[in-house]
Amino acid sequence: MTRWLWVAGIILLTALALAGVRRFQPDRDILDELFAYEVTPARGVRVRIPGNLQEVLVTSWAVVPPHAGHAPADRYPYALDVSALSLDAERLVTRRIEIQSRISGDPTAPRQLGEYAARLEDGSAWLTDPRTQRFDVSVLAGKAGYVELRAAPTGARTVLVRLAFKNERGALEREIVERRLSPDARRRLLARSTSLGFVDLPPEVRSETLSHQGRRLLARGREGVAYVGRRVLVGDYRDSLDLDPQLPPSAVIGPDHWVALNLKDRADLRLYGVAGMKIHVEGGGAPLDLAVGPEGSVDHVFEGQQPRTLTFSADRAGELRLSVTPANQQAQIGQFERSEADDGRVWVAPDTVAQRYLRLDPAIPIRVQMAPGQRAFGVTLRALLDQKAGYGTADLSVTYAGTSRRYLPPVVVDLSPSPYESADGGRVTESRIVLVSPPSGMANVLLTGARDTLVALWTEEPGVSMDRLAPAYDIELAPEKVWRYAPKLERTVAAIRPDNDEQLDADGRAVRVVIQPRIESLESGRGERIAERVLEPVGGAVQRHLYRALRYVPGTPVPAEAWTRLDPAHPDASHRMLASETTTRLLYRVPAEALGQSMAVLVDGRPVVEHALLSTAGQVTFALGRGPHLLTLAGLRQPHEMWIRAVPAEGGSVFKSQRAYRLSAEQELTLRFERRQGELLALLVTVASEQRGRPFELAYAVDPGRPPTSGNRLYRRLTVSRGVLTGQTGSAGRVLIWEAVAGPLGTNPLPHAMAQTRIPLGDDLRVGTHQLRLRFTTKGGAPLWVRAITVGRRDAPDWGTDS
Repeated sequence: MTRWLWVAGIILLTALALAGVRRFQPDRDILDELFAYEVTPARGVRVRIPGNLQEVLVTSWAVVPPHAGHAPADRYPYALDVSALSLDAERLVTRRIEIQSRISGDPTAPRQLGEYAARLEDGSAWLTDPRTQRFDVSVLAGKAGYVELRAAPTGARTVLVRLAFKNERGALEREIVERRLSPDARRRLLARSTSLGFVDLPPEVRSETLSHQGRRLLARGREGVAYVGRRVLVGDYRDSLDLDPQLPPSAVIGPDHWVALNLKDRADLRLYGVAGMKIHVEGGGAPLDLAVGPEGSVDHVFEGQQPRTLTFSADRAGELRLSVTPANQQAQIGQFERSEADDGRVWVAPDTVAQRYLRLDPAIPIRVQMAPGQRAFGVTLRALLDQKAGYGTADLSVTYAGTSRRYLPPVVVDLSPSPYESADGGRVTESRIVLVSPPSGMANVLLTGARDTLVALWTEEPGVSMDRLAPAYDIELAPEKVWRYAPKLERTVAAIRPDNDEQLDADGRAVRVVIQPRIESLESGRGERIAERVLEPVGGAVQRHLYRALRYVPGTPVPAEAWTRLDPAHPDASHRMLASETTTRLLYRVPAEALGQSMAVLVDGRPVVEHALLSTAGQVTFALGRGPHLLTLAGLRQPHEMWIRAVPAEGGSVFKSQRAYRLSAEQELTLRFERRQGELLALLVTVASEQRGRPFELAYAVDPGRPPTSGNRLYRRLTVSRGVLTGQTGSAGRVLIWEAVAGPLGTNPLPHAMAQTRIPLGDDLRVGTHQLRLRFTTKGGAPLWVRAITVGRRDAPDWGTDS
């Protein structure tokens, strides 16, 4: 009896001890428990690999001794020496892999909180976030062999490694796996294979993750003798490198300090300021001046449904606070924590993000070491301003270092003040971009310059061809409007940190620049905008007409090749149309039972043409005249499809016609384009398919696919001359391939799928005519329809603009 009382007492005490503690939930807090091998410069691991492999995947974690002052932005460099050996232990090739990582979350926090990306099971040291690299084993020529790994003497001296190879799933197996995965399971699957979060991955990487199954490779020998194993807990915590501005709901406003508020709907705003202050507002239609009353506030209702940015400035410096009624608090674009004001209204604040810049110094350089295979990195320039300066000057000097040194001429550029940005509370200029591309053999770059010059360093993000906006900002904008500095889930560039970043931070050279995302006109950028130029095929190709949805706003110019779909449910209805040319065209489709009938077109009540329906599809050309007209169709009794080259006079949905060219598995499509002097271009590729959601993979080459020569000067952007365009049609919306439909469309005017991607072109590309070659990387399948255009700017001779 006494024994049972002791047992009951122990159970009761245990329950009381755990009563106030959050229960550890392995299914939620731990994604996986992995077995990894510990390697050091003195002790490595040898892994047997099967034949017919071209590469293996090496996932690694650096082991970091616990220390004070951890920060998620700290980076931890380390390196691995990886060798491929034959079965006879002949060392065929050795490669050093240079890696940098960080530690997400607080490594000193209890494991039960789950705020980590990776940690040791025994908790004896800290682990960095995982990094995965590919190691080429094609030197084995398809035969079995070994891979041997050791930690290099540089950086972290103890590293955990795990090797695997990709076993490709069949199409049916991939489809079954994808259908069975919940959204949370997909996120967890991807979190195991990358140190990025799910939303940070480009679509092709997600697709690749599902299309392969990772197979772990095992070490040779006995544990504890041939190798040392450690157990790694993998969590799903990812800490963002984006800085939190932590701004109060008030902002400084004045002649040189503007506030940008992004709205997508009607907003009843109350502006709080200094009594007598005159506030100037733009972006809500005509410019508006509001005077703050004696009570310290002024009310105004901003109408409109189109997303737009309101900008506020004032005749004197002072604080501005903004509030809205609870009924329209969701009108603001962005992600915010809103708080209630004393009078029942809701405070709103300008949307802000923060970027980390570094100050230059004429004597102590910022050191950047190029990663293997990295062609270039970008430098965003700004300059600090005093309170009275009308402009700022950025002064940058670049030195390439290797076996010798090469000094480039200093870059000195005048920059205008930015009314929207601030640097640690002070004034700062607008930004400019320069691209640094060292010649071969010079992987070290030294950046020096004036102390008032700020730089932010970045590099092209592999596998990301287009920026993808965060959901709050992924909204349809008016034509010729673009986001500037809006937060993104996928970015074409990623921030990099210099080799001496810790010392620079300790010396106080890090500066926090607070930036306001905003909607701007394309025309507000630097330089003359270049209209779209369509790439024409070389030698001819089968073409189709694509129709994409637009929205026409009354009072704006009529878009070129704009068409309106007339309501098929009301064949005899009248339509007020606006034409930009003296003649127009009417496209039609009718069922077979309508053949032999006649269709009459009336303009302003007057018959202008009568057309006999002798085929189920065709077109009619007639005079409409520029300006608004009343259009009526008569004589049609069956369901039909009618499209006219004009726009609704009152505004509304329209469709833009574009030419696209056939690309099948058996052919290579060659398109011609031109780069003129001073132009900085982007090459945009639209891919359409008649099937819904079709994955595609297209290899491309600009000219022969060799990168242009670089290294003798600085650039704004570099050309990626060869690569693979991947995606899935439908990711960029719907489209109509006119010739692919046999009869009336019914309720769905856009039955086909579309995707868009981008090929980077830079100012290193020579002036003149070039060719773009596209081909399938896989055989078989229905043809795709491809359209390519160049857009961009004719910039000033030195730098491009940051947009």
